[in-house]
Amino acid sequence: MTIITMPTRQRRAQAAALFDVDFDFNEQQNRARKRLAEQTDAAFIDAKSDDELLAERAVEEDIRTLTRTARLNSAKDAHHHQERRRRLEIADAEAHADAIATHRRVASPAARVGRLFRSSQWVSWAMNGVVVTGVLWGSVNVQDNLMAGAAITDPRYWLAFLVEPLITLPLIAIMHLATTASREGHVIAKSKIVTIEATLLLLSITLNVMPHIAAGDSQATIEFGIAPLMIAAVVWMHSFAAAEFAMMIGNSPAVADPVGVAASGSASHPMIDAA
Repeated sequence: MTIITMPTRQRRAQAAALFDVDFDFNEQQNRARKRLAEQTDAAFIDAKSDDELLAERAVEEDIRTLTRTARLNSAKDAHHHQERRRRLEIADAEAHADAIATHRRVASPAARVGRLFRSSQWVSWAMNGVVVTGVLWGSVNVQDNLMAGAAITDPRYWLAFLVEPLITLPLIAIMHLATTASREGHVIAKSKIVTIEATLLLLSITLNVMPHIAAGDSQATIEFGIAPLMIAAVVWMHSFAAAEFAMMIGNSPAVADPVGVAASGSASHPMIDAA
């Protein structure tokens, strides 16, 4: 307990000593006024320590870094927007040029004739492909019907593959003849070649399916009849398409000339009646 009470007595004694006969009140007031003046001095409060100065410098560096980053991002965004606008302007210019070119091609009689000619070539190639496939398929069918049991060393075994081409190749030649005549504006007397076409097609169909019809095998009849029937259909379709394209090309204003080619071309359009 004495340890706790002794400091208390000392503080009271010191407090009492402040107001004894030797206490200089004026001096204490002067000291207090000086302390008030010192503690209200802005320099004492505002002066930064070394750590504060380093911290302030770090903050300013970070602020300048953020400012530079913002300026860089702003410049990049502006550049990207400018590039996007430039690409859009180029795309618009290209689309405008394409639209003008397309309009010219659509409105140009020469372009119309070119489109018709390219379409006629594409149709002709497609039908020729079907015919070639049918010839190869029919060759195998006919060879199997004629020489199925023959030995592979027998020459007739291999010659049987040529029977179908011997029949269908003249049909292909007639197809090209009709196409060429239509494009050149020449009228073909279809009545002269219909008999030949019908005979060759009938012979091809007979060689492909007759053995299976005689055997009563309906499934084999259908399978072996696809090739010759497709050839027969393409022969008719090819002639019809050639005549139609010839008429459309002949009616185009681009093919008219002072010599009278247009007149001769229009005269050739009765090819449809012959087809």
